[in-house]
Amino acid sequence: MVFDTNCREYSTVIGSDRHTNWGDWHNPVFCPEYSFAVGIHVKFERYHWGDNTYLNAIRLICDDTASTQIQSGEGAFGSWYTKKSGAKRSIRNTNSSVSARRFSALIKFLPDILGLVGKAAQVALFFSKEKLSKGCDDMGKFVGFEFEAEPRVRGDDGAGLTIKMNCESGDKVFFSTYASVMERKYTEKFCPDGEAICGIRTQIEPKISGDDTALNNVDFYCCKNYYKLFNIATKRVLDSDFSGKVYTLDTNDSPHQRWQLIRRDDKYFSLKNVKTGLILDSNHNGNVYAYPDYGNDHQKWFKDDKERIVNKATNRALDSDFSGKVYTLAPNDSDHQLWFRQ
Repeated sequence: MVFDTNCREYSTVIGSDRHTNWGDWHNPVFCPEYSFAVGIHVKFERYHWGDNTYLNAIRLICDDTASTQIQSGEGAFGSWYTKKSGAKRSIRNTNSSVSARRFSALIKFLPDILGLVGKAAQVALFFSKEKLSKGCDDMGKFVGFEFEAEPRVRGDDGAGLTIKMNCESGDKVFFSTYASVMERKYTEKFCPDGEAICGIRTQIEPKISGDDTALNNVDFYCCKNYYKLFNIATKRVLDSDFSGKVYTLDTNDSPHQRWQLIRRDDKYFSLKNVKTGLILDSNHNGNVYAYPDYGNDHQKWFKDDKERIVNKATNRALDSDFSGKVYTLAPNDSDHQLWFRQ
């Protein structure tokens, strides 16, 4: 089922377990249409002698060209944290969907391959360096969260304590914060396969004459996941129109630059343009175009050991030049055959 709130359709809501229930729920807010959360800031009150509130607000950064920031409510205490701790590898897969998402990541760990693809890849980071400071190291989207809370206690109540965001790759993004509490409860949840976080709402207790708690609970909204595909050599994005022409353009917020990754089996996938509904296709002459979904091998692609996107029927790799032309060639070591998804 698809829901519609504030002109943004979403499929799923994943929220913190309700260990406390103080305060008001603020209205949900969403990233612009077709964009998703890729970064985070938090407002946090450091531990001190007296009444502690800890987590006061959560702000998400979206992957649109303006890097839109969204926030549902704000507590009265603490300061904003805008630089993340070093992302940590998840030591276990807490949800089977994480392993499935490995398939959909066309390039999992961009920092690890920079040395292989040379200066062009370094230049390709021109738009993402800011996001890397507070988001996933592979530039992926948030697909889950881990929320730490203190249940009701005798003494100073803290309610929401910390938030960690789960990346598509399995990494976590979090801030180095400390809370001195009597008891801790944890919630960890993920969006279903094929979805990513696109919105948020929070329950926040306003300042009172007594024991303050600030942020108590959080809900995240999951939308169907769509990707942009950047060519590492040209820094341009895979695009298409209703006539089926395929080309690259400078990055923009048009849904013509968003593609749905459709898994055909454990190896092969198809790319469906969000706006046109057409599938990326190619022939033995190297032409690339978009057609209705016929389900044949010319519309199936796989990721080879060099992270190239290769057509199943032709065994040719997706390629592009600086003029925006898109075609396939025999696999080679050129940066023009390397793409990364955002």
